[in-house]
Amino acid sequence: MEVEIGVEQPTFTPPSTITTADPSLTEGTSVVDDTGTTGVSVRTKRIFRTANRRDVEDLGLSIHHAVPRRVREGPSPAIRS
Repeated sequence: MEVEIGVEQPTFTPPSTITTADPSLTEGTSVVDDTGTTGVSVRTKRIFRTANRRDVEDLGLSIHHAVPRRVREGPSPAIRS
């Protein structure tokens, strides 16, 4: 009997962005405080093989959540007409 571990194609989730106003910054500037992290989920399986049989055991789904990107923005530039 042979045993192997297999994984399905991972699914990636890009980080969201949380933007907060920061009046201490110069007009129109932004500062990235945290670039965030992409999330990933992947299903793992154990595969048993014999001469005439193949059995697959689902070992579960591993989920690593995305961490949001955090940005501070200065005041918007004034609209001039």
